[in-house]
Amino acid sequence: MTATESTQSERSGTVALLAAGISAAAIALLALLGWVLDAPALTAWGADTIPMAPSTAALSMLVGAALALCAPMRPRSGALRLATLAGWVGAVAALLLLLLRLRGEYWPVEHLGLPIGGTFRGAAVGYISPITAFCFLLANAVLLALLPAGARGSWRRWLAWSFGGLISVMGFALLLAYAFGAPLLFREAFIPPAFNTSLILLIVGLALLLLAGRLSREPRVSPEGAPKGRLVFVVMFVGFAAATITGGYSYYRQEERELRGEAGRQLDVVARLKATEVSHWRKERLADATVMLRSAFLSASFEHFLQRPGDAAMVGQLQEWLGSYQAYGQYDRAFLIDAHGATRLSLPASADPPSAAISRRASEVLRTGQVALQDFYLDERDQRVHLAILAPILDRSGASRPIGVLVLRIDPESFLYPFIESWPATSTTAEALLVRRDGADVLYLSDLRFDPNAALRRRVPLENARVLAVRAVLGETGGVDGLDYRGAPVLGSLHPIPDSPWYLIAHVDIAEFRAQLWGRVWRVIAFTIALLLGGGSALGLIGWNQRTRFYRKQAELTSALRASEERFRGFIENASDIVYGLTPGGIFTYVSPNWLDLMGEPATNAVGRSFEPYVHPDDVHLCKEFLERVLATGEPLGSVDYRALHRDGSTRWHSSKGSALRD
Repeated sequence: MTATESTQSERSGTVALLAAGISAAAIALLALLGWVLDAPALTAWGADTIPMAPSTAALSMLVGAALALCAPMRPRSGALRLATLAGWVGAVAALLLLLLRLRGEYWPVEHLGLPIGGTFRGAAVGYISPITAFCFLLANAVLLALLPAGARGSWRRWLAWSFGGLISVMGFALLLAYAFGAPLLFREAFIPPAFNTSLILLIVGLALLLLAGRLSREPRVSPEGAPKGRLVFVVMFVGFAAATITGGYSYYRQEERELRGEAGRQLDVVARLKATEVSHWRKERLADATVMLRSAFLSASFEHFLQRPGDAAMVGQLQEWLGSYQAYGQYDRAFLIDAHGATRLSLPASADPPSAAISRRASEVLRTGQVALQDFYLDERDQRVHLAILAPILDRSGASRPIGVLVLRIDPESFLYPFIESWPATSTTAEALLVRRDGADVLYLSDLRFDPNAALRRRVPLENARVLAVRAVLGETGGVDGLDYRGAPVLGSLHPIPDSPWYLIAHVDIAEFRAQLWGRVWRVIAFTIALLLGGGSALGLIGWNQRTRFYRKQAELTSALRASEERFRGFIENASDIVYGLTPGGIFTYVSPNWLDLMGEPATNAVGRSFEPYVHPDDVHLCKEFLERVLATGEPLGSVDYRALHRDGSTRWHSSKGSALRD
């Protein structure tokens, strides 16, 4: 490489480093301005991405400033001191923040005094990702290793190439995930790097590789087969790594889609089955009430009982008849209520009257004469959840006037809850549940896996649009992603129960789904790492072989040149004639030893001097013309005769032949 080309390369490297530092700092500054000005578009580059944390922006500005300060090939001492200070501050801060993330601690000081709060897909907003803190720790370590004046050493080069390459690959992988529309770790309780943070990591990693190349420049020669330095192999490896990671990630996404589709199908089958069974169970209870409505025995017996309440035989018959329904298992208590709302008979016998919810519904049944199902209610006496079916008892006259109400109370713990809570496969988070809309809230009707006493006690406002229960009562059906009642990301299936206000939801934590996926992911990661190691080793061997062949060829050329010089020197020293060399300006470059016989002085005296003092003044012009003709043609052009001036002042005729040597 010529001096001009080297200068242009150094200038290009300086501009690239300066641009990288300014770009990283500018992106971070925009994020900080977004927090200050309440402009979310500046903090998060996308409607569905987490915003950059203020602490991340501060570390990015420190690293960007350090890169810009050390961009020149020979930075000033003041700039180096400032860059070193920024490196130390950034390294200590990144290490502290990384330790906090690993310990699960969140200090409000990370918000830099800005009013920040809330979560995004389960991840805390305003706090640095542990991945980002780790990358900034590596970046500052590289800067501190390279910034000292005259820093050299193989360990520094290894540190720069390794850490710079790692940060570049991580930044590229994160950006690639965003490009595929599935940001890494976004669905888990883990703070992921933001999109703009991922871009900064890629920029910083490439800048560190450029610094590493500046630290360890290899010799560059002409294009005739010489190595061009490590940059070519770095570019090749980065391209190979990008292709490998892209392929690995594509395979991972395919595996994720397959597992996700399989999990979604399983959830849909379970949800449909349970929704159908619950619908049938509800219809059966209403059918029981219809049978009672049409029961001539019940009407006659109850009418007789009202007229003769002291008839023990009739009371026994009614108790036996009601007991047959109670033994069925679905009903835990039965009431006979007259037209005035008074409880005339209870089984099992108890002095406690029916719940207020039953009394209100019984009045409605007496007014309408229609069977009814009392939805889930909380009994104020035993604080347990119940349902009930109510059937009017009609008189035997043609008017079919209700003379009472039969109430069969349902214990959901006997069948309904166990059926809903059962799951066909082993799972640590999967569950099914019932909900209904209750005003501006969603009310949970069944107990929950992680909240055993949730029935009729847990509510979720309709404003929480990402909660599956809210989405179900608002009309969404089928497979969905969202949050459960804990705020945990889940994969679910939503189905309404026909002819009822109930909705059945089946869901499983995405964390459990991803745990199944990780078994395959580790194989993909291992295969990708093996490919990267293999590709890197192959490129290294190619580079080593190229350098070995180049240096072997250089050694052979050097040996041949040395041998040629030895032969030429032997020819000069043993020649009978005087042999000498001249520059185009007529300066002696070498003179054979027999110069002493011609001129009367040692040959070394002539080297570096012009030929004119050794030629008679009248013949100088003649010798110059001969020298110009030889240089112009490169071929021997006869000889020239001139008078040489001896050291003692005498002259001697001498004849010279010449040919030009080309470079």
